[in-house]
Amino acid sequence: MDYSQYKVEDFIQDESFVQWVLVPNDENNAHWEKIKSTCPETVGKINLAIDMLHALKQDENELTEDSKKIWENLQPLLDDKDHDNFIAYESRSNKLGFWLKVAAGIILIMGISYLYFQSSQETPVVTREIHLIEKSNPRGVRSVITLNDGSKVILNSESSISYSSDFGERSREISLSGEAFFEVVKKPRIPFVVNSGNVKTTALGTSFNIKGFPNDEAITIALASGVIEVREAGHEKVTTNAYLLEPGEQIRYAKKNRDFEKSNILNKTPFLWKNGIISFHQASLQDIKLKLERWYDVTITIENNPSVVVNYDGSFDNLSLENVLKSMSFSLNFEFSFVGDNEIRIMFN
Repeated sequence: MDYSQYKVEDFIQDESFVQWVLVPNDENNAHWEKIKSTCPETVGKINLAIDMLHALKQDENELTEDSKKIWENLQPLLDDKDHDNFIAYESRSNKLGFWLKVAAGIILIMGISYLYFQSSQETPVVTREIHLIEKSNPRGVRSVITLNDGSKVILNSESSISYSSDFGERSREISLSGEAFFEVVKKPRIPFVVNSGNVKTTALGTSFNIKGFPNDEAITIALASGVIEVREAGHEKVTTNAYLLEPGEQIRYAKKNRDFEKSNILNKTPFLWKNGIISFHQASLQDIKLKLERWYDVTITIENNPSVVVNYDGSFDNLSLENVLKSMSFSLNFEFSFVGDNEIRIMFN
């Protein structure tokens, strides 16, 4: 099943999804958490669909007449909390599917919104549209984003985040592709959760950096202040798989081997980029190339390989690309030239 193509209404009409939301158990929890981790683009839609199903199960005096009718017909099918009895769910699927389609139709007609009904007065129905918000930066651009709860995200170039428009009300869950530094406002009852690939980072009030570009071999989380919990997505109920980080620590998750490795942060390297400082720590030639291309929005061509293995350390505070390359060329022994405005050729001696 390709859930990446699912819309909100598709999740609402998916029988296994409804079972997970209304009658959760270990098996369906693991199934849907895996989907959220492997298809991060679905997280916002899944959260919205969950809210919509829960909205149908409001107290009776808060429901509109249409919502009451929907829930009255769904209730006999969903009241059975016994997992064994729920195996008989399939035999009732036609009836359930009918009412789910009715529910989805009503919700879509109303603009995919929450309905608030005030029975004490004859007042218009108040609607609020819930939708997925996406923020992204191209190469060469960094930005600061303030979330609904007051938390700040410093988003690096060629990176993106997505979250629900009601972020901060019932949940604070965000998906990241690339790199970002988070300054989290403390809300003890609503943890701040960042999904980055197959890694889930949970915080209350803290500041931390996550780097996990799609082509990176690993995802790295570094903590500046507070405390965070890091675990592999889909293992939320297994306490032995959780790692707690304290300020000055970082953890590296190898995508291929699915291994975590904790270490101490050296020279605040993971945090320097947010202040306009491009830095390298034991960087390979490929690492240098990718970071410079991303930072300065250029294409770099390496015409011949160096005679020794490159393992480069250095940092540059708000310098132009030309000045950075000049400095590097002395220690790495190469020459470079600009071809047009956005292409550089590097030739090792």
